[in-house]
Amino acid sequence: MPSSRRNCATAAPKGSAKLQAKVASLLGALPVLPVDVPVDIKYGSLRAELEAAGEPIGANDLWIGAHACTLGLTLVTGNTREFERIPGLAVENWLA
Repeated sequence: MPSSRRNCATAAPKGSAKLQAKVASLLGALPVLPVDVPVDIKYGSLRAELEAAGEPIGANDLWIGAHACTLGLTLVTGNTREFERIPGLAVENWLA
């Protein structure tokens, strides 16, 4: 979750301490799932498959999708168009 901490540090003037505390509290309550060999293998196969089809997606989104797909999890995102290209990945948009 380093990018979440970076985003909160740069979003508010001088990295609002209150916002940082809220983000730290939220992230502390969420389980962190390790990226292991099966996720790495899935990432590689998905990247090759999507590139061959002429439909690559960004590396970070691909890691997120490969991780969720490997673990059989549903990915909740507002960016369904990007993630729906990943075969076998369950995607939900709670904002729609």
